[in-house]
Amino acid sequence: MSARPVSLETLYFLCKLTDSVAVRAIMSEMAVREILDRIDNLSEADRALLERKLSERLESSWLKEAAAARQEALRRGLDDDAIDRASDELRYRRRDR
Repeated sequence: MSARPVSLETLYFLCKLTDSVAVRAIMSEMAVREILDRIDNLSEADRALLERKLSERLESSWLKEAAAARQEALRRGLDDDAIDRASDELRYRRRDR
């Protein structure tokens, strides 16, 4: 007797119903496989568009994180000079040992 394939919708329902980590992991793995299969089937132009859009998302995310990190550093009183001093202290302390 062979097992029937389970749809993503069924796995999603089971995940919600049981809140099982294993079910969520299986569902995630299947979703990733499906996405990768779809990417493999894209035309060259569509793949280039996808890569550009993903790159834009990554850059946008990085810029947001960098801005938040700068704000946190300023809140803590860290500026470029403080970072340079700390870096120099670590660098030269290691040479002295």
